[in-house]
Amino acid sequence: REEYSLALYDFSKAIDLEPLQAKYYSNRGTVYSELGEKDLAIHDFNMAISIDHQYAQAYANRGLTYYEMSKFKLVIRDIGRAIKLGLSSENLYYKRADAYKAIGKHAEANQDILWALELERKCYKG
Repeated sequence: REEYSLALYDFSKAIDLEPLQAKYYSNRGTVYSELGEKDLAIHDFNMAISIDHQYAQAYANRGLTYYEMSKFKLVIRDIGRAIKLGLSSENLYYKRADAYKAIGKHAEANQDILWALELERKCYKG
């Protein structure tokens, strides 16, 4: 817990010094999310995205936080945007697949699972 408090302090200080750095908001949002402060996390991810509309990691982080809040349509939107912007990981595809399943879109869920498996295969193949 103390490490998170220190991280919050450091990222807040960084934001004070450079308020137009999207990465600082996204990183602080990740810390808030880890602390269970989902609304504060979403606020910081929104700030990051408002500064840089092309910042894929902020969309991914917001999508993962929405996943923890069971806001599945928002998960699909944000993770889809992150992927479209070039961010790709098995975890993102698996989380989006779970979100698709939760809203009854099984074909889309299956497609994302296939994409995740393909990424894993490439990773292990080297």
